[in-house]
Amino acid sequence: MANRPRSLVRRHAGTGLEAGSGGTLDVDLYELTAKTTPVMADSFAIVDSDDNSSKKATLTNALKILGETAAGTASASGLTEVDGVLKVAPTDETLVVSTGYLLTQNAAGAPHKDAVADIAGLMAGSGIVNTVGVLSVLSTIANVTADDKSAHFVETGEFDFSGSAGAVDTKKIDTMVAKGQLLFALLSVSQVADGTTSAVISISKAPSAATKMASDLTIALADTVYQNKINNLMMMWPVAGADSIVASGSTGDVYLYAAASAGRTAGKVRYALVFMKTA
Repeated sequence: MANRPRSLVRRHAGTGLEAGSGGTLDVDLYELTAKTTPVMADSFAIVDSDDNSSKKATLTNALKILGETAAGTASASGLTEVDGVLKVAPTDETLVVSTGYLLTQNAAGAPHKDAVADIAGLMAGSGIVNTVGVLSVLSTIANVTADDKSAHFVETGEFDFSGSAGAVDTKKIDTMVAKGQLLFALLSVSQVADGTTSAVISISKAPSAATKMASDLTIALADTVYQNKINNLMMMWPVAGADSIVASGSTGDVYLYAAASAGRTAGKVRYALVFMKTA
């Protein structure tokens, strides 16, 4: 019996080839032996785009060209290819805090991008504020922790009670920066007082010494050695309870009051009121 062309083709077809329906040899890659652990030195068949000829290339060479293509331009992708390995290649750009992002990783290990402004917000704490990603230290007493031993603030000035023989009542603090308790007051004579009676000084959070925050200080006019003398230092201690605490804001007023003294034409004291923030 004569051999049919298809039978001959089938006999000569080896691995990777099979007999076609028209007596042709067709490539059959499916029957190739599988390699379960290929290495980069292994090769695969390609068609050369220069001359359409069949060639082979290693996985190393293929991976390199694929990596270069995937990396693109570093300025656009932030990637570069080195021996087939993609690496992060950030460009030297000025970070715009308000719109910039940082590459981070969440707890599950997934990559994330986080706004710089948000990260700065996590870093902000007591006395530090985040303004569009910029951390700033706030020095105002409002940002100090209440009842902290370091949460002290001082109000200073000069009280002039020389202009009247009658009582002198002067608001020295108009709107406290924070609610605070008077810890103590320091007074120093800056102008020797006169009059017929000793100068009695009060600190109050209401006019006319109605709500005294501390015990009165009496400056004996005749005592020109220890009391009624320039730069002499005296101390006033606060009263117990809520009267020593002054509110913050528009209701937080503090007055210095000097009782009347007939014939008075002189008298000034410099003061330092030391408070601890309570809220």
